[in-house]
Amino acid sequence: MFSRVKRWLWRLLTPTQIGILQRPSLLLTKPTIGQVNFGDLRRTTPIAAGWGLDRGHPVDRYYIENFLAANRQDIRGRVLEVESNRYTLRYGGDQVTQSEVLMPVAGHPGTTIVADLTSADHVPGDSFDCIILTQVLQNIYDYRAAIQTTKRLLRPGGVALITVAAMASLVYGEDGDFHDYWRWMRLALEKDFLAFFEAQKLKVEAWGNVLTVTAFLYGLGSGDLKREELDTNDPNCPLILTVRAVK
Repeated sequence: MFSRVKRWLWRLLTPTQIGILQRPSLLLTKPTIGQVNFGDLRRTTPIAAGWGLDRGHPVDRYYIENFLAANRQDIRGRVLEVESNRYTLRYGGDQVTQSEVLMPVAGHPGTTIVADLTSADHVPGDSFDCIILTQVLQNIYDYRAAIQTTKRLLRPGGVALITVAAMASLVYGEDGDFHDYWRWMRLALEKDFLAFFEAQKLKVEAWGNVLTVTAFLYGLGSGDLKREELDTNDPNCPLILTVRAVK
């Protein structure tokens, strides 16, 4: 009899109500279940569709640019960057003697090297003092081959400064001109790079927190958040992962 009543109740109650019956202590949680004030976030689409670009400055770029600024001493000599050399010039300055821009197809403005980063066999190895890859690896399906190529292209003692997405956002469709394949956990990214770089020459870090991840998903910009919110890092909920790898 009790089992029949229980089954009947379980059909009537919501999963939340069932959880409260099983754990009455949930009634004491704050905010009360079902009473969280989502405000502007109670919606099923982003507030803005430009990932923060149309709100001044993307949240992920806050961490990317802080990382590059903190490692500006590595951006020197002959430097390779993908798509443009804006970070090479901004953070390398007079330390850069030769700036190269790599793209997989010809015709992109400013390109000096046309190559696929998964192979680039025609580009000589030991060629660069620094390689900057910001949000590049997630757009390469065979990203491990790209990591291997990156190491081959670096001169001994050269440094790769790399950022990837840990959480968030979106992917253009297969018919678009942009493809986004991967997201990483910190330990997985570290293992990927340990296959090519020595542990003592590798540093992988996590940046961001649940608020900055949420802001990025909603299309908000860094200006929508306070500095102390941006500067709080939760390794369990990062937005961006960074890699500094020395050959």
